[in-house]
Amino acid sequence: MRGRTILMCGIAVLVVALLVGFGVVVATSGNGGQGQGGQAATGQGSGDNGMTQPSTRPSAQPKRTAKPQPTELPATPSPTPAYADYIALGDSYAAGMGSGDETGRCRRSPNAYPHVLDANIAFSLQRTVACSGATTADVQRFQLSALSETTDLVTLTVGGNDLNVAGLSDACARGVTTKCQTMFRKSLTLLNVLPDRLRATFSAVAKAAPNARIVVTGYPLMFKMPATDSPEFTTIAVANAATASLDQIIKNAVKKKRSDGLKIQYVAVDFAGYEIGDKTPWINATGRDAFHPTAAGSKAIAQTIEKALKK
Repeated sequence: MRGRTILMCGIAVLVVALLVGFGVVVATSGNGGQGQGGQAATGQGSGDNGMTQPSTRPSAQPKRTAKPQPTELPATPSPTPAYADYIALGDSYAAGMGSGDETGRCRRSPNAYPHVLDANIAFSLQRTVACSGATTADVQRFQLSALSETTDLVTLTVGGNDLNVAGLSDACARGVTTKCQTMFRKSLTLLNVLPDRLRATFSAVAKAAPNARIVVTGYPLMFKMPATDSPEFTTIAVANAATASLDQIIKNAVKKKRSDGLKIQYVAVDFAGYEIGDKTPWINATGRDAFHPTAAGSKAIAQTIEKALKK
């Protein structure tokens, strides 16, 4: 029973770890040509009777007026974005790994949720420095330089990679071996220190962007729950419960910093009806991008953030 419990917990941590992966100028009318009237011609002629003939004066031609030119109306100015200096931070979920057309070592995708938000007139994404595999330490060390006093919105997804993805996956690939158990215990230790790491990261973000609103996302539950008599029920239940626990840790850290006065909020991500096991999942189930959102999933995250910002 003890071995089975360790196995279940190991699977839970492993799956959670895999979740996050390694002026318009108005044109006025032009000058019109001005017509000139005819000048009076005075001529005298002598009649046969020697009488002076009255002079004839041609009638003056009407003065021509310039033809009015159409005046262009000023163009309607473009609306100012509500968030004109938006910066995206975080791990593979923020980078868009799994959402298609990824490039570079950080596996950034044009379909990632920061870019989906940028397509909305209310957001102007200035830069995304999110990178696959990033931990809380990486965010503090490599990503905060993108922020400034003019930054007015920061989105952040981070926390999962602090579970030591590569080490745990390698150690437990062949089952619950002694090495796997050792790595599992290390992962539990990392889970214990994660709240402090998250709070420190949130504080550092607020310090680097003192005028910004900070939005921290959670991670979606990945699996549709099978029937209770399914052989996969226990494993999937544990995996989803582990993800929920990770989200709760992140949410609690946000709540603590909010109570300290930070302009920060937590946004839960819900893929219910589109999990692995559903007809059209928003999570990649296999391959290099397994357990990461598809383009549709990233779009759903963006819509969730947008909705939260309207509250």
